[in-house]
Amino acid sequence: MDANDFLILNAVVVTILVGLFLLSKRSKATPTSLNLRKGNFTPVTDIDINDEEELNVYFNFNGHLWDAYEVLGVPAGCPMSDVEMAYIKARMRIDDESKEILEMAYAAIHEKVKA
Repeated sequence: MDANDFLILNAVVVTILVGLFLLSKRSKATPTSLNLRKGNFTPVTDIDINDEEELNVYFNFNGHLWDAYEVLGVPAGCPMSDVEMAYIKARMRIDDESKEILEMAYAAIHEKVKA
């Protein structure tokens, strides 16, 4: 198969594909007709959810905003028993200079749970 035969074959294939594309075009979709005889339709309103609860507890330490749960390394909104265990373990691991942030984080969570 030489170059001329290859070129002719490609031209035939492209012509067939273009022809199929043009022939397969459908007419434009007709717009939806308005039915005025049908009864009134009241759309459903969005559900108003007001009982959302903020799980995270934020506090300021050294001029920065901190998430108390992240400081203690527990998921936001976890039970107070998990928070206490994380606080005790973190106090054992951390040096004396950094214990203040742990105490503030624990106090912030304790205050929110108590409220």
